[in-house]
Amino acid sequence: MPSLVSQLHIIAAAEPQKHLQTLAVNPWETNMSSINPVVAGSDSSMSMVRNNKHIQAMVLEPDPELRARIRQLLEADPEVEVVGTYQELASMLPDAQAQMPDLLVLDVEMPEVRDAGTLDALGLESRPVSIATAYASGALKNFASESVEGVMKPINAQQFERALMLARLRIERAKTEDLLRLMRNYLDASRAAPVHVRRFTIEDSGRLFFLKVEDIDWIQSAGSYVRLHSGQACHEIRDTMERVESVLDPERFLRVHRSAIVNLDRVKEFQLPEQGNMFAVLHNGARLPLSRNYRMRLRRALRGSGKNRN
Repeated sequence: MPSLVSQLHIIAAAEPQKHLQTLAVNPWETNMSSINPVVAGSDSSMSMVRNNKHIQAMVLEPDPELRARIRQLLEADPEVEVVGTYQELASMLPDAQAQMPDLLVLDVEMPEVRDAGTLDALGLESRPVSIATAYASGALKNFASESVEGVMKPINAQQFERALMLARLRIERAKTEDLLRLMRNYLDASRAAPVHVRRFTIEDSGRLFFLKVEDIDWIQSAGSYVRLHSGQACHEIRDTMERVESVLDPERFLRVHRSAIVNLDRVKEFQLPEQGNMFAVLHNGARLPLSRNYRMRLRRALRGSGKNRN
């Protein structure tokens, strides 16, 4: 049975990326496609490309035999990828800053770790879940609030597996919460964003075809129908002016009269005398009456048009 995070990633992989254009980072790809650098020197080993394993781990242990033992225990778990093992804190910190591992197994008796006192004091911007190791139980107690579990040395496999299980639970819970938060943010943004129709479906003389909104010159109310004027053609659809107006982009289309909506890209000029009738004159010569009730709306649209449209 795959973990909940695994299931979320599987579900997410089936979703087209176009649904995530409002996000700066694709939430489905979080922690799955970043590049890991190769580190020269010491015995640090790093993978070049982060794979589909869901938990990225680093090990800080001065004893080479224990370091190898901890790595072996971690890699026995198919969900864990060890992206770096280190003998010294100074060599681990820059990699941890760049890699942002999910899990850190560290010897809390190392002088620099002991002197820091907390993981936050080590200077990691993204704090990983940690498993503390030490020979002295007192050292583990000092970091009890900082780690999911303390493991006494020499390392006992059963105790370490228990600590790893607790770490996995905490990591997966955090990842699930992050994914759900991103999903909620996306859904909230989608609901808030207006949806503008891109075309109308026209049925005429046994034919069914699409009329793109950019091809419409103006729209006319006709009782229970709406007429879409496009060039020399006029197409009727059964709808209301209110509903049609609600699905059109207000930066492109403007209601100029209770019975007329105009495509601003088709307007040659607006005739707005102080006295007498006002008109919207189209490039094709059509003159549409402009109601005084819509004059203020026109001025607002033109101010916005000057800022947002070419």
